[in-house]
Amino acid sequence: MNCIIMKPYDLLCVVYFGYTIEIAMSVEYQNFNIGDITKDYLLMKLVQRIGKMTIISYMARMRSHIVKVMDGASIIWEANTNAEYLSLLKIYKYYGRNKLAYVYSLGHLVRQTRYFENRNNIWHEIPDYYFDYRLERLRKERIFDSKSEIDYDTFYVQDISLYGLETTVFIPYELFEIISVCDDFDIIWEKKNDSDKCTCIIVHGDLKNAQLIHLHLKIDNTHKQVFMRKYEDDWKPIDKTNFYSFLKNLDNSGTFS
Repeated sequence: MNCIIMKPYDLLCVVYFGYTIEIAMSVEYQNFNIGDITKDYLLMKLVQRIGKMTIISYMARMRSHIVKVMDGASIIWEANTNAEYLSLLKIYKYYGRNKLAYVYSLGHLVRQTRYFENRNNIWHEIPDYYFDYRLERLRKERIFDSKSEIDYDTFYVQDISLYGLETTVFIPYELFEIISVCDDFDIIWEKKNDSDKCTCIIVHGDLKNAQLIHLHLKIDNTHKQVFMRKYEDDWKPIDKTNFYSFLKNLDNSGTFS
């Protein structure tokens, strides 16, 4: 015999041959901002680190009704239909910056997987094949920062002496692609095209106080050398003759500051 039992809360419980089906009479929709993990509608948060990439997984509770995911003021994902809720969110961080997102949602007889990329702090939906492409690139891409600890997993490193000054040579292993050469927050060189390649970085003097950097690049299948000098707080290119002239003067003066 079928019966309908009204509960005192906002659910209608239908008992049918021993099975209970709960039908929501009213639903409180929720927004989730990835900067706030204290919400009780999250079941768990998992953090996985692979090289320079960090993958953060957020799993929603079964009875939560998350219909929007935010990254600060930027929207990552919104439900497309009624009764579609977030089930799993994965954020892929690269050097501490949110780069990619994977969203798995559940709805009435519907399961959806959607993919997103962060470009200039705005999230854009992308197809699955492009997500796979970007993820593979992130696994290979590296940033060189003269102020950071030496990354022996990415570079073959040589310590040599030219003109008596300490000189450190960084040659990236074939597996990796250098997309940026930095001195803390100053960008010395940045990859512009897929074919661009940085094959060698030579830092003259103390790494923490670098003032001369020599780059070997491959641009449009042509080898190119770039000589950079730091003027106060600004890096500028100089010609080869002036580069080595300044380097020799530093050696003769016995200082590199």
